[in-house]
Amino acid sequence: MVIIKESVGNALEGLCLFISIQSAVLVAACFAELWLNLGSGIRTVIFYGLIMISAALLTGLTLSRLVRNYLPFYKSDYFKIADKVGRSFPEIKDELLNVLQLVLKRESNYSNQLIEAAFETAYKKNEGQGF
Repeated sequence: MVIIKESVGNALEGLCLFISIQSAVLVAACFAELWLNLGSGIRTVIFYGLIMISAALLTGLTLSRLVRNYLPFYKSDYFKIADKVGRSFPEIKDELLNVLQLVLKRESNYSNQLIEAAFETAYKKNEGQGF
């Protein structure tokens, strides 16, 4: 859930950046037309150029940030996410990181019963908290 919320937040941040850049480019294009009194052919080129720039910016700044977590070659750093959650909810920080380390290192010398017990304890302790 945290990954999804972070992905949407990044996409919204990209959308705000897109709107800011797009507004500046449109204002610049309008001033260029006003001062230079461009011909019809040049205005057409500028118009289609602005459409292509808009599509590229929208894709690069917004959509790519939204779907990045669903691409097969992109791996979320669960430790960073757990640290971020732990900074917001200090009562679960250490426990969340410990369980995450145990679960992600199942091949190590820890028994599966220990890992499952730690996970179950953390889950029950924080169940219904809205984390």
